[in-house]
Amino acid sequence: MALQLYSGAVMGCRKIATSLQIFLSYFRLSSPHHTTVRQWIHRNGCHQVQKPVEKSVDWIVIADETVDVGAVKCLAVIGIRFGSLQYREDWVLSHGDVTLLGLYPNEKITGEYVSVIFSEIKEKVGEIDTFVIDEGSDLKKGARLYKESHPKVKVIHDIKHKMALVMKRHLEADSHWSSYASALAQTRKLLYQTDLAALKPPTQRAKARYMDIEDLIEWPLRILEAKRYGYLDVIPRDRYQKYFDWIENYTPSLKRWSLMVGVVKVICHKVRTHGLPEGMYEHLLNYFLETSLDSSIDRFIGECLEKVVEEADKLKPGETMICSTEVLESIFGKHKQINVGKQGITGNILGLGSFVGNKQNEDSVKEAMENCPVKSACHWIKQKVGETTNMIRRKLLPTKGTKFDKNLESASVA
Repeated sequence: MALQLYSGAVMGCRKIATSLQIFLSYFRLSSPHHTTVRQWIHRNGCHQVQKPVEKSVDWIVIADETVDVGAVKCLAVIGIRFGSLQYREDWVLSHGDVTLLGLYPNEKITGEYVSVIFSEIKEKVGEIDTFVIDEGSDLKKGARLYKESHPKVKVIHDIKHKMALVMKRHLEADSHWSSYASALAQTRKLLYQTDLAALKPPTQRAKARYMDIEDLIEWPLRILEAKRYGYLDVIPRDRYQKYFDWIENYTPSLKRWSLMVGVVKVICHKVRTHGLPEGMYEHLLNYFLETSLDSSIDRFIGECLEKVVEEADKLKPGETMICSTEVLESIFGKHKQINVGKQGITGNILGLGSFVGNKQNEDSVKEAMENCPVKSACHWIKQKVGETTNMIRRKLLPTKGTKFDKNLESASVA
């Protein structure tokens, strides 16, 4: 139940322990301490990364790295057999479809390091048919170095990242975009601590800034639509002018940017749902030719379709392949939802093992606990993760203590 709450309800160890305490109290049963729950999570994850997998020649390997506060990053590698995809109606991968092949915390994840890890993964799975990665420099270099000694392997890049690069190039070349972004930031500050804070614009991501830019472009369009239908009439005119009047200056640009976002959404949805077949370019080209779009974004559509062709040309005739790392990014998202704060990469990275593969059941949990004792999980964490940010903080800074400790100290002195 603890593992199911961790993976299904996305609850941290303390919350799981508290929930179990409340639930088990009705049956007058004792509940586990949160440190015990954490050990179960670590042991299950350690078992997942160390257990052997079926060797084959059709493994598709998806890799990405996650970063947090501190020097340590973590390269995560998951995989799926190509044979399991052939008879599916769609190619959208769930967490249960993939297998955790490895977790590699390290301070320096260079191209050379990634290449070595890929070679280790090959020894584990047999043969790697395809890598699916984003266009991060270290991953690209690592895949390129691996391909030099394994020329038959295909390296496919995530379509959403490729579309984001096209979007970035067009928006940064648009003089209106930088002033628009500044106006958004200024409006966010003005509204932040007012009774209209619910209307403040969204914040652009700190990393991969052009990956999910849709909200930034849709926000002013929603404001204008709400104004048109009278929903914002309750706002005094002078206040509306102060906060939102500037949007009208960007109406033509917003319409063009919105069309660009629509193009990217269509391409990503079709590739995500149907995979990347050899004829996807022609299919998308016909789709956009049949759709009435603003002529000013024809060049944008052309560049987006060129990126599709770049990946499709790597495939054999009649072959279809995954072209998205979304499933791994979603797994990272779950992990970060639980492990937020100032801890950095810790042993809790093993919690990724709870999010992948088949749902936790009695037999799989029993196997994990029997094959991976506490000592093995602790050894893996010590060897792979080393000193965490929190450990360094405790070592270098004195214990803060509480007001009760200070009162006791004062009383003892008196």
